[in-house]
Amino acid sequence: MPEAKGETMLYSSKESDKDILFFDQTVGALEEILMDAKFNKLQSDFLDKNCEQFDDSKECKLTYTEIFKQYVSMIEGVVEKEVKARVQGYSSERFMAMLKDRPDEISGDVFDMLMSMGDFEEFRGLMLAHKAARGKKGLEIKSSLSLKVSA
Repeated sequence: MPEAKGETMLYSSKESDKDILFFDQTVGALEEILMDAKFNKLQSDFLDKNCEQFDDSKECKLTYTEIFKQYVSMIEGVVEKEVKARVQGYSSERFMAMLKDRPDEISGDVFDMLMSMGDFEEFRGLMLAHKAARGKKGLEIKSSLSLKVSA
């Protein structure tokens, strides 16, 4: 685990410079992917297409599981392809093993995205939040379209 001393980070001797570089490059690549407009559109389109099927009840419908599997497959495929193109020798297994020892070294957005791929409840929360945001957006659009009828 690193220790901060001024601006210098000291790492344990069991962690090589290659491991540190690999981890940092992978986190950087994930952050770039998350900020990419193409990735955001892909995710947003998926959420738009599927969020209406989710509700806030305690019931876990079979369709939720199928949608979750589709989401995980889509996001994992894109992330794996994009990170491999940016980080030489990338392995998701290696990165996830390193992440266990460094959970505080990634941004909240990267952490949330990784969690939504592996945790159904995180994914369901993402779907419900997207559905709520869409509902508010719809209300704003409807209210701006109101017409006055004069007699």
